[in-house]
Amino acid sequence: MMQDKERALEELDRSILHALQISPRASWTEVARNLTGWPIAATLWASVPPGELDKVVQGLGALPELRMCSSVTGPHNLLFTLWLKSVADLARLEALLADRLPQLQLVDRAVTLRMVKLMGRLLDEDGHASDCVPINPWLPPKQLPDPRR
Repeated sequence: MMQDKERALEELDRSILHALQISPRASWTEVARNLTGWPIAATLWASVPPGELDKVVQGLGALPELRMCSSVTGPHNLLFTLWLKSVADLARLEALLADRLPQLQLVDRAVTLRMVKLMGRLLDEDGHASDCVPINPWLPPKQLPDPRR
């Protein structure tokens, strides 16, 4: 049994090293998404009574799929992102959340089938960083064209 665990760890180590050889500047997030087999992301917006927020966040924190959870302002005061193995996993997780966290009211969701940008980096078809998206906070905002012209 222990040999199986050691062998699995060695295989994971080899997979990580191989991924970093292909893309040496890959972030851990890029490597993890490819190796874990959780290629789909879902972002969910929810409303939670303020007095229940800590309890709900603690419950969400127990989910292995949870990647980010943030309290935000407004009527929909909770935003969180999950990694999924399939789109069907979203319905399963929503049912689980409804059962375990009834005070959590989901109000919207967005499914990302393929990431094209992550943490300021453009991603190629394989999910590897291919270019940088420079951000210049000093540039004035672009004006939208007037649709009447």
